[in-house]
Amino acid sequence: NDYDLGVANVMQALNAGTNGLHLTINGMGERAGNAPMASVIAVINDFVKNVSISVNEKALHKVSKLVETFSGFRIPVNKPVVGANVFTQTAGIHADGDSKNNLYFNDLLPERFGRVREYALGKTSGKANIKKNLDKLGITLSNEDLKKVTNRGIELGDKKEKVTAEDLPYIISDVLNTSMQVERVLINSYE
Repeated sequence: NDYDLGVANVMQALNAGTNGLHLTINGMGERAGNAPMASVIAVINDFVKNVSISVNEKALHKVSKLVETFSGFRIPVNKPVVGANVFTQTAGIHADGDSKNNLYFNDLLPERFGRVREYALGKTSGKANIKKNLDKLGITLSNEDLKKVTNRGIELGDKKEKVTAEDLPYIISDVLNTSMQVERVLINSYE
């Protein structure tokens, strides 16, 4: 596909001694076919050892979001490095592996790009995904209660409903028949 061809061509050009690259941010540019900057930067840093660049990898996502805001063209959620879902684990087994000394470690860690790992909730998430999201919220449950909440999350995911970390206190309250204190924001007005 065009993406693979673009990055491969950039690598060949660098190895042949080119002095400059024409890259895009979010596919924006004067013509189609230029390679994406975020991907190229990662590839250069990982695979082209004889080339030194000074681009800050942690800024790539921010720049991409800025271009998205001003251009109105949305970043595909699966776009390498900058997409919203790129560093999101959906399978519970991966979240469990992250808890076990980075069992699924690779060089493309989200922190490298100024991002954080997210753990999706839904039909493929397991206890580990739920636990990661609960930890983020500062909520601890017993194993028995965690299993009940996990089952409800999977049940909601099976119904094709989107389940978010913000839903967890409500799911817990419903499943465990408790009323957890949830902070609410009241907006009086806005312009």
